[in-house]
Amino acid sequence: MVGPNHLTPQDASLLDLFDSIEPPSTRTDGPLALAARTFGGSALLRIAKDAHGAPAVLTATGGSGSARPQLKLRHLSVLFDAPCQIETHDGNVERDRFTVIRCLDGTPDMNRYFLVVAVAALQARGDDLSPAAINEVVDHLTELFRLLTARPSTSIRGLWGELLVIAKSSEPERLLSAWHPTPEDLHDFNDGQTRLEVKGSARTRVHRFSAEQLAAVDTPLYIVSLIVEQAPTGVGIGDLRYEVCKKVGWKAELVQKVDRVIAGALGDGVISAADSLFDSTRALKSIRIYESHLVPRLDPPFPDGVSRVEFDVDLSRAQFLDVDAYSACPALLKSAAPL
Repeated sequence: MVGPNHLTPQDASLLDLFDSIEPPSTRTDGPLALAARTFGGSALLRIAKDAHGAPAVLTATGGSGSARPQLKLRHLSVLFDAPCQIETHDGNVERDRFTVIRCLDGTPDMNRYFLVVAVAALQARGDDLSPAAINEVVDHLTELFRLLTARPSTSIRGLWGELLVIAKSSEPERLLSAWHPTPEDLHDFNDGQTRLEVKGSARTRVHRFSAEQLAAVDTPLYIVSLIVEQAPTGVGIGDLRYEVCKKVGWKAELVQKVDRVIAGALGDGVISAADSLFDSTRALKSIRIYESHLVPRLDPPFPDGVSRVEFDVDLSRAQFLDVDAYSACPALLKSAAPL
């Protein structure tokens, strides 16, 4: 999601600042030694390096006494209300208590990912960095790093198409609230009244469906088809993530949902996804929307012992929908139509 050569301006500024920090020059057997800088105009939030060069984000606690036990996962460590010795940019040393969220034993790309998602989650809280808010951020990051150990559940093209639809929507918050409401949901968007399934393919409108996805249900289902072609100077998952979060005002719960869905979809492929760039202009021009009952399908019942039936469907000859002329257009579908 965050590659070394393809960064949003905000991410580049953050990572440049991190790269400029030298590890602490002194080590201590007592308080944790860190070199830190403030970021984004907030005196409450700092990014830091430990003595091994590992990235960290810090929030001052002032000895609030509301510490949780230390949390340690693969690549993620959290110290609550911990005594720290902080070297500042001017060479001074501060001693205070902080909540320290660190990425340990990570690759450079993993370190970049950690900094981007951790700082975004904290900055989305604004001035509310209370113990309760910090606990919510820590729980969010814990979930993200747990998801990074799983295998991908969808293709990069499919997720990229979903994010593009949200990013270019006139009502991104409506789409985000309906986006993957539960991990078990069969469709990409479901607001209880309408379902949308986004399908992206490289060159043609041949898409893979499961029989369950196209099975007749009471809730109307629409298929959003788009051509997603790779382009060396194209748009990546990180670009679309930034655009979506910016359009919804970096609201904490929405930023966390975006990062959670991305991590859940790509799993251990999140880091490598940064290398995949796609042609957004071509994709937007290619969008077609289909009513599900007009999509060719294989319907149950299937023979005994047959389950999880999947098949490819060519939509190039199917009748697509003119959303502007569709008098019964539901709100969710209207918000997903090309601007």
